Amino acid sequence: LERGTMIRTHVDVRDKTDVAKHMAAATDFYDGIMRRMVKQGHALHVFSACLDQTGVAEMKLAVQATGGVIVACDAWKRAHMQQSVDHFMRIGEDGELDCGMNATFDVITS
Repeated sequence: LERGTMIRTHVDVRDKTDVAKHMAAATDFYDGIMRRMVKQGHALHVFSACLDQTGVAEMKLAVQATGGVIVACDAWKRAHMQQSVDHFMRIGEDGELDCGMNATFDVITS
């Protein structure tokens, strides 16, 4: 696909067109993860530096139910993205993250 080619729009999601055919399955997948995360006391946080096709719509309920956050921007280098990540990952006086998390981090870059 060309960079300017729309893969899916909100109209496709609303009207359940063939272009958005995987949305229901993806939402069900994240709902299953949400249930497990809630039982284990984890929160789902999403930092996305791309505004389209990242699955945020499918993850929305999982993020909300687990008390997580979504920070979305069109690029990692935007000031509010960097400030949000810096604030979220702030280290306390004890050398630990200030935010309480019951998990480990996996950082996946492309």
